[in-house]
Amino acid sequence: KRADEAAAEELKSVMASAEAAVEKSLDDKDPEEDNFEADIKLDIAKAYLELNNSFAAHEILQEVLREGSTAQQTKAQKLLEQIQ
Repeated sequence: KRADEAAAEELKSVMASAEAAVEKSLDDKDPEEDNFEADIKLDIAKAYLELNNSFAAHEILQEVLREGSTAQQTKAQKLLEQIQ
């Protein structure tokens, strides 16, 4: 069980780094890249859900609802429905 806990901690660390990279990339906003950023956020939210961190997933999915394309917003909404 400790191996599982260690793996979960490592994944959390990787996810935090990925999230920080996404946030940094938002400083150089290019409208063409908005959909790519929302896709990354969807992937991060899915990873948080796999870690049973619904709060973090919820926060990121809310960003996708604000910033993503219609298709991305639909995916985010479906994931949010799974949380509730």
